[in-house]
Parts: sequence; structure tokens; C-alpha cells
Amino acid sequence: MPISNLDELARVVRATIDRQPITDMHTHLYSPNMRDAQGKGLLLWGVDALLTYHYLVAEVMRWSDVAPDTFFDWPIEQQSALIWQKLFIEHSPVSEAERGVLTSLKALGMNLASRDLPAYRATLSNVSAEAQVQRVLQLSNIGHVVMTNDPFDDAERPFWLNGGRVQPGFHAALRIDPLLRGWAEAWPRLQGWGYKVDADLNGESVAEVQRFLREWAARINPLYLAVSLPPDFTWPDGTVASRMLAECILPVCRAENIPLCDDDRVGARNQPGPAVGRRRAWARIARICGAIGARVPAEPLFCYRALARKST
Repeated sequence: MPISNLDELARVVRATIDRQPITDMHTHLYSPNMRDAQGKGLLLWGVDALLTYHYLVAEVMRWSDVAPDTFFDWPIEQQSALIWQKLFIEHSPVSEAERGVLTSLKALGMNLASRDLPAYRATLSNVSAEAQVQRVLQLSNIGHVVMTNDPFDDAERPFWLNGGRVQPGFHAALRIDPLLRGWAEAWPRLQGWGYKVDADLNGESVAEVQRFLREWAARINPLYLAVSLPPDFTWPDGTVASRMLAECILPVCRAENIPLCDDDRVGARNQPGPAVGRRRAWARIARICGAIGARVPAEPLFCYRALARKST
């Protein structure tokens, strides 16, 4: 049937987009079968994990007298209960993060009018992570998700070293922040794993870092290498990080045909560290500033032009 007006065109475009399966290229999800050395699942899922999303944690600090350190010492159920009470009961949930929670609960068949957090938990209490993931992907029409995988993460590392394979639809991205932004902490660990590296990237260090990257690329088959570069990033600047990028990372990307991605997140000034530590920092910032976001300056484009020339 021919399209004769803008309204019909809009309906056709909307219907076409709605039918198109989505590939989410940057997530912090894990394949449901990924577990740490103690057998604990790495995937965060369920109502409590949804409510303790870091944006909501930052928001609740504006309405609560609970100190961030005290909050993070609580079990997740107590954290989510406070967030639910402050942001969804005592105040109207109008932010994007809050509306996202309500949209998710509604899509999962929850009765939003009840405002009954224990009932929402009970609904999912007998559901497995695998079943819930498949349901969510189906509801959102997502066919593929790309994870964020850190070879320096002690919880995740054993899964890959033991030959783990992710479930269909999940794909890896190899995070390399420790190499570029935390070399002082990364190189002793690499030494302990048998790589001949040093603090100044001398001797066999370049070849050994390349070997590390190639081995992990072969192990997890990443769609890209990921890093969060700080807003004041410049290249070249004569630092170890600058050499790391030019002599170790880009040559491996070129040889293995793997893209390098700067995911450019808010908060990227922070050095790599435990996720809880970063969340505590943002909670304190929210408490002090009364804000949940930050303006991140744009990186100088000449750095990326120089990198593009170097990688061709």
C-alpha cells in the first residue's frame, strides 16, 4: 500500500523500528552462566539490583540523612528499601532513572498501584537468572548484548581462565583501563601472571603487553577493546600511557582487526578501582552538590586525529 501522507510514513517507520531486533553495543551485563571462583553469579538482576542503580543511589543521597559509607555497608535489600521509600513513595519519581524503574516493573507485569516492594521481590523469587534474562531480552526485542569484560577483575577472571563460554546472544568487549590509566597497579599483577614487564615499559614490556592482549583476545573473542579516557586526555604526551597506546594497544588492534572504543563515560576522570568505591565517590558528590550529573569537557579532537593517523 503506497504511503500518501506524513502520518502514514510515521506509522510505517515506527512499526519498522519496533520490529528491528536491537544490538546493545555497551552494557555492564554478564552472561547468566558467568560465576566467580566461589560459584556466585556475576550478573546483577532482580528488583533490588534495579533499584540500587548508581544514578538512583546518587539521587537518594539528596533526600536521605544516611551517610554514604553507612549506606554501602547495608545489605542490598536495605539499600533498595530506602531508595524505594525516598524516591518512589515520599517523592514523585520523575527522573529518567526513576521512570526507567517503573517502566521495567510495568513491563514485567508488576502492579504499580500497589507500591508493594516486597510483593515485587516475591514475584521474582522463584525465577532463575537465565529465565529472567531471556524474558527481558524478548520484551525489549534485544537480540545481542555486548558485555564489558575486565581481565584484571578477580571475580570475572577465573571464568575465562577455566575456559568459560558465554550464552548465545552475549558478546565480550575487552576493557583495558588498567593498562592505560592504572599501569602502576597493573604491571606488578602482570609480572605475577608471568609477563616480563616493568614500570617504565622497557625491555620486553612492549612485546609482553602485546602478548597479554593477544591471549585475552583469543580467550574471550571481543568485539572491541574498551577504555574510558579522561576528559583531559592528550596524545602523544611522552608518558607511559602514550607509549602503551602507540606501541602495545594499537598494533594489536591492527593485527587482530579489533576496534578500540573510548566509551567516554561521565565520571571517567576516576582512576580504575572497585565499583563500590566509585559509587561511594559519586554519592558524596551528590550529597555535597545536590546534583546527580556533571558536565564533562569535550576531549581535544586533534588527539583522535593523531591516533587515527597512527593506526592506519
